[in-house]
Amino acid sequence: MHSELVRSYKELSAFLMKLEIPFDGKTAWHVSVKKYARPRSNNQNRLYWSWLRVLAAESESGHTEEEFHAYFKMRFLALKECEVFGQQFVTPVSTTGLNTAEMTEYLNKVHLFAAENGVSLPYPGDQYYDEMIAKYGGRE
Repeated sequence: MHSELVRSYKELSAFLMKLEIPFDGKTAWHVSVKKYARPRSNNQNRLYWSWLRVLAAESESGHTEEEFHAYFKMRFLALKECEVFGQQFVTPVSTTGLNTAEMTEYLNKVHLFAAENGVSLPYPGDQYYDEMIAKYGGRE
C-alpha cells in the first residue's frame, strides 16, 4: 500500500504518476482518499502514562499501570476482530493508532473514570500537574 499526504489536485496527480500504475483500461483499481488526522501526540501519551501511574499508586486498588491500561482499552476503545492460525479473537484497538482528537476523547473518559473513583488527575496547566510529572513522570 502506498500513502502520501497531498494538499492539492496537482500533488495528488504527481503522486499517482509516481506510482507508475499501468492504467490500461482492463484492470480495475481501488483508490481510497481520507482526510488527514494527526496521530496522538507525545504529550498526550506522556500525560496518559502519568495518569496510569497515579491511578496505580493512589487508587489503593492494587492494580498496575499496565492493568489499568488494558482495562481502559477494553472499556473505552473499539474492538477489532483478528485471526491467528485460524483462531478468531477480539482485541481492542491500540492507543498508538489514535489520532489527536480520538486520544483527547479517550483521555477525557479516563479522567472521568478516575474522578468517579476518587482519584484526581490533573491536566497540563492545572495546579498539581507539575508535581504529578515530577513524581510519576510519563513515557513517550
